[in-house]
Amino acid sequence: MDALKSFSSFVRILNYLMDWTENLLSRKNEVNFIYRPHPVENVNSRLLQMQDMYHNFKMISEHSVKQWILASDKIFTWISTSIAEAFFADRPCAIVRPVPIPHLEDMPIYKDAEIIDTLEKFNECIETEFGPSISPDIMRNHYDVDEREASYIRVCDTLETIIKDRSKDYVWDDEELTKYTKRKYIRYAHSIMLEIYFVLLQTALAIQKKTKLSFGTSINNRITNYEMGTAFRNENTASEEEIRHESDRIDHILSRNETRGA
Repeated sequence: MDALKSFSSFVRILNYLMDWTENLLSRKNEVNFIYRPHPVENVNSRLLQMQDMYHNFKMISEHSVKQWILASDKIFTWISTSIAEAFFADRPCAIVRPVPIPHLEDMPIYKDAEIIDTLEKFNECIETEFGPSISPDIMRNHYDVDEREASYIRVCDTLETIIKDRSKDYVWDDEELTKYTKRKYIRYAHSIMLEIYFVLLQTALAIQKKTKLSFGTSINNRITNYEMGTAFRNENTASEEEIRHESDRIDHILSRNETRGA
C-alpha cells in the first residue's frame, strides 16, 4: 500500500514541480532551468510543451548527471542518489517534496533532511544561497569517499584481497546481519501484500467502469490514484522494446570491448 502511495506521490510531486517551474519561468527570464530526465523515464508531454513555451527551459538527457551537477548553480531533486554526487561536489542541492514520500519507500540518506514543500520555499531557494539539505554525518556514513583514489579502484582492490587472501575470515557483524535479514523478509512480505492489493484495485476499477458502483470515498480515492499512477507509468516508463534495444546496445559494446582485449 505504501508503494502505491509512493508512486502516486511521485506523480503529484512532478505535477507540482512543473507548476512551480512554470511560475518561475514566467517571472524570471534570466533563469535557465534544465530538466534532466531519468535514463528510463519517457518524455512527459507537458514537459515538451513547457520547452516550446519557455526559451529558458530545456529538457536534456545527454551527458551524465555528474556533469550537469558540476555545470549548474543549483540542483533540485525529490528522490535520487544523485544528491550524493551534489554533496561531495559541494554543490547546493534542494529536496523538493510538495507531497510526502512514505517512509518505507524513502532512501535512508534522506532521513531528517530539510524539505522544500511549498512554492514560497521553492522561490526562496531560487533567490538565496543555501547549504546542504541532507545531514553530512548520514551522508558520510553511507558513502566512504576517498578524494585521493577512485571508489571503483578501492572496491576492486578489496575484492582482490578477499579472493587472494584465504587466511582471513570475513564475517558479517551479527547484529547488522540480523537487522538486514529482518528488513529483507519485511520487504518480501510487503511486496506480496502489494501484489494482492494491486489485483484488488484493478478488479475494483474494472467493476466501477462497468457498473458505476461506488465503494465509498476512501476506496474510490485509492482506485483513482491507482488509475492515475498506471496511466503515468504507461506514459513515462520505457517499453519492453526500448529496454531490449538498450540491452542489445550494451551487449554489443561489451562484446566489442572483449574482442579488443583478447
